[in-house]
Amino acid sequence: MMIEYISKKIALSIKRADPQGDVSVNVMAYQLGYWINPALIAAVTLSMGWATGAFLMTLMGMVAFCILRHFTGGVHLSLTKCFVVSTALLSIIPHIVLNDVTVIVLTLLSMFVLLIYQRGSGAPLLLILSNIFLQSDVIALAFLAQMALVAIKHQDGGARE
Repeated sequence: MMIEYISKKIALSIKRADPQGDVSVNVMAYQLGYWINPALIAAVTLSMGWATGAFLMTLMGMVAFCILRHFTGGVHLSLTKCFVVSTALLSIIPHIVLNDVTVIVLTLLSMFVLLIYQRGSGAPLLLILSNIFLQSDVIALAFLAQMALVAIKHQDGGARE
């Protein structure tokens, strides 16, 4: 996989530069991957937003998705699959236009998924419901995408590759 390969190459270079270091190549590669992955997702997604004239909407969707994900978790994929899925979702969302009724319906659907799988803890519930007042199609779609990943996690019983 792409990110795993890059992380391993960097870790091997670090190990060659400091063969006496007490951190193994695998541990370094693992940690590097988890630093590289979100940086690449943000860079590629924001570049696509800028190239399509939707930079601010892309940024808003990414922030909404990440904040809700912080509180709710979700399915975990391999680094490269995570990059592909996250970049695709976060790049497409700002280009989908919804009417006000659909924004409310999708926001309420996200709330119901939260209540089913997370038992409606305070901060995520308030975050989702804030979009009833904000009426943002980008936020509604970002929240729905994140809650779909929560539902998938619970259906599969946890992490997956």
